[in-house]
Amino acid sequence: MKVLKRHLQLWSVIIISSGLVMLAGCDSGKRTVDQITGKESVDQYHKATKDVNDAAKQQSDRLNSIPADINKETSKETDEK
Repeated sequence: MKVLKRHLQLWSVIIISSGLVMLAGCDSGKRTVDQITGKESVDQYHKATKDVNDAAKQQSDRLNSIPADINKETSKETDEK
């Protein structure tokens, strides 16, 4: 019985060690760790926020680049209707 217990302990350590080595040894392991810790979600949030800010800046630049005369004419046309 004592030998069987030692044998099971040894195999348990081997299986757990090999699982940790495989998890840490490949790219998907790194990605899995990032998903578990939430780092990947935080990175996606920061990227999305940056993309939204860039799009808002582009739209603002486009709006500001329209000549003032055209803005006044279009506002007069909409007021008359």
